[in-house]
Amino acid sequence: MAEAAFGLGQVLSQQGHTKIALSYYRQALHQTQNHQLCLQLGDAFSDLEQWQDALLCYQHVVQTVSDHVEAMAGLQQCCIQLEQWQDASEYSQRLVSLQPSAQNWHQLGDVFSRLHRWFDAVDAYQQAIVLDPNFAWSHNNLGDVLLQLEQWQQAANAYTTAITLNPNFAWSHFNLGEAWSHLEAWDAAIESYRMALKLQPDLPHVPARLAHALQQRAADDRASALRFYRQAIQQQPHEPENYHKALELQPDAVELYLGLTESLLIHDRLDEALVCCQIARQLQPDNAEIIAKLKQILQQQEQVRQPRISNDADYERWLEQHNPTAADLRRMAEVAVTFTYQPLISILMPVYNTPEPFLQAAIQSVLDQVYQNWELCIADDASSESHVRAILNSYASQDSRIKVAFRDQNGHISAASNTALSQAEGEYIALLDHDDVLAPEALYEMVALLNQHPEADMIYSDEDKLDSQGHRTHPFFKPDWCPDSFLSRMYTCHLGLYRRHLVERVGGFRVGYEGSQDYDLVLRLTEQTNHIFHIPKVLYHWRMHSSSTASDQTVKSYAELAAKRAILNACSRRGELARAVITQPEFPGVYIVRYQITDYRPVSIIIPTRNHAEMLDRCLQSIFQKSNYPNYEVILIDNGSDELSTFNVINRWKRYEPERFVCYSLNIPFNYSKLNNYAFSKARGDYLLFLNNDTEVITDDWIEAMVEQVQRPSIGVVGTQLLYPDHTIQHAGVILGIGGIAGHSHKYFSADHPGYFSQIASVNNYSALTAACIMCRRSLFEQVEGFDETLAVAFNDVDLCLRIKQLGYQNIYLPHVQLYHHESKSRGLEDTLEKQHRFRQEIATMHKRWKHLLLQDPCYSPHLTLKREDYSLRLE
Repeated sequence: MAEAAFGLGQVLSQQGHTKIALSYYRQALHQTQNHQLCLQLGDAFSDLEQWQDALLCYQHVVQTVSDHVEAMAGLQQCCIQLEQWQDASEYSQRLVSLQPSAQNWHQLGDVFSRLHRWFDAVDAYQQAIVLDPNFAWSHNNLGDVLLQLEQWQQAANAYTTAITLNPNFAWSHFNLGEAWSHLEAWDAAIESYRMALKLQPDLPHVPARLAHALQQRAADDRASALRFYRQAIQQQPHEPENYHKALELQPDAVELYLGLTESLLIHDRLDEALVCCQIARQLQPDNAEIIAKLKQILQQQEQVRQPRISNDADYERWLEQHNPTAADLRRMAEVAVTFTYQPLISILMPVYNTPEPFLQAAIQSVLDQVYQNWELCIADDASSESHVRAILNSYASQDSRIKVAFRDQNGHISAASNTALSQAEGEYIALLDHDDVLAPEALYEMVALLNQHPEADMIYSDEDKLDSQGHRTHPFFKPDWCPDSFLSRMYTCHLGLYRRHLVERVGGFRVGYEGSQDYDLVLRLTEQTNHIFHIPKVLYHWRMHSSSTASDQTVKSYAELAAKRAILNACSRRGELARAVITQPEFPGVYIVRYQITDYRPVSIIIPTRNHAEMLDRCLQSIFQKSNYPNYEVILIDNGSDELSTFNVINRWKRYEPERFVCYSLNIPFNYSKLNNYAFSKARGDYLLFLNNDTEVITDDWIEAMVEQVQRPSIGVVGTQLLYPDHTIQHAGVILGIGGIAGHSHKYFSADHPGYFSQIASVNNYSALTAACIMCRRSLFEQVEGFDETLAVAFNDVDLCLRIKQLGYQNIYLPHVQLYHHESKSRGLEDTLEKQHRFRQEIATMHKRWKHLLLQDPCYSPHLTLKREDYSLRLE
């Protein structure tokens, strides 16, 4: 029967009836155990590009004949087509051991390259070359890997050999040009790029790279370089970098500024677009097109300044764009059975008097999982409602994967959770509340990540809520792991997956921490591992009803006391001396840890200034009148003040505070980085507090609060909440990528607003903070060699924070330290061509240096907007 179905499928396939042929092939697959027929079926499915079906066929053959070369090759190709690179690596290595041909070694090199296993890829390509030295592709691909390893000369040698064997492959010439460029062999690079263009005139990136090489070689190549930059712009009109390069060669080209403006607007880089349009306006003041564009950008900026909160309609649109379809779920189910690693997931569900429809929905959501290797460990905590036992017994009788333990006495959620845990046999546990719902793809996504990162000890996802009508609402899109954010609130929450032996090692759920038992568990567990991963997908639906914390956290006020105890315990275990955990009634679930200061080391407050006597005086007065910290100095760096009133203010404070106030003059063109670096050379403090002259202290213990954090070995830069005089937010942390480079979290929100899931009100890790008020340790500032003086005005603070974060330190925002900030009044506007050109160069520097982080800030969700600063949804 199977052979007949296969034969009929072949005939139908040859006649072009592909869909009908597939049904017969699948019928044959289900009817046969013959490995030879399975191999033929695999080949047939492969010919039709039905890779998942082909994979199942080849897997059956290999399970029967483990050293079957053709089936192993089929498995390798299926995994490559399905982009299952870990599995492709395993099958490729097994294939090489069975048949060590040049082609198989080459293919293994390609797979290693996709996994970024560069050194393994080099070895594989070199083995392929030994077996077949005349195969140009192996030399070319070896060159690609050597470029990744920055072995420029070796890469050039590999590409040269590839070109000797195949002189007509344009990409080899282009990549050879890249190698020569890194070696600054500009003549050779130019020759290679020109040959690439000759062979393939529309090859991407070549005109821009050729232009760059010409620009680097000599001044007399400027005209040619500009011509190729313009060609690159025609080829890629929405790529800002090509405009930037062309403008370096022709800074008065209005049409280039207009083109750059449009490309920046397409990328939502609004501030940069405004600068470019302003330059064009100065070059052609009466150009109606420029005036109209400038007006449009200013209107867009005004719209962005109006904070908006995403609503249910926005989320419905987001779900239309992102929610998996039934076809997606079917595909996931097919892929799930092919995972190399298929761990048993034990889902723990404590139950107590759950309303019947909620309990059934929770269990059904487990049964509906597309990943099937799970067990549901239920512990009923002596429910008094009769329907509970009946429902649990009914489901347990239907599916052996459902385990139920009925407790004799009610012990509350920690005891019930431990009873559920005692039944678990899986390598990982997941937590499900008895009235909530898992997304059908939840476990699939968790295991898919485990196949990429088998070292993961904890994984958490995004979540949303179900209202009383069952509608999805209030999505919570979370950052990647931020340890200090977690110490301020239990933000990882649902869905959480944890390695079971670690949960058992830390003692499971602790009785006495009911209401915050999960928070306490994760605090303890994350002290055992750094292998913590986030899946930015909504995999859990938290039900809102009258007795649920999802609808009202005050329902379980005892949870707050348990959380405070858990946090104090965590600080004690970590050797950090917490003196209090502060809560705010208006922000339930938010906790602020205040630490003991172990040593009141000297703090140097560094303030660059120029003129604006009244503003400076207000800043200094607020420092000296409000600061309680016993050991600080104020270092003022005067950057060319020429107003008598400013000198009077400075001299008066010298008389008032002769021991704590000093002023130095540095009369240079404004360069924020140089001014602060110069002040650092004069400072005696172990802690450096960089402060703008247009700030005003509100919080009396502001220095203490910052020192509490900066003394912690894990902390890099500490920032504060800065307010406009109307008590709205000017700064509550910096988010990378907004507007092109960076924007301020929750700008223009009321200071009384909690922010997106209490983001304003809680202590949070951010990638960067504004230097209008930041503190860091002197040793760290020295280690990163201070502010980058090539960033004279803009982004020097963001760059400093990122360089410190790159060393492994956490940057942190404190909501309980407030200052007014009158925002850069003394610097002036970008109102000259020189200033605007400088600003454009600083933007280019940041994109070159930090592009990967500007595209995705790990402290911010990829599902939240980069157009605005209000944490609204990113909608396509």
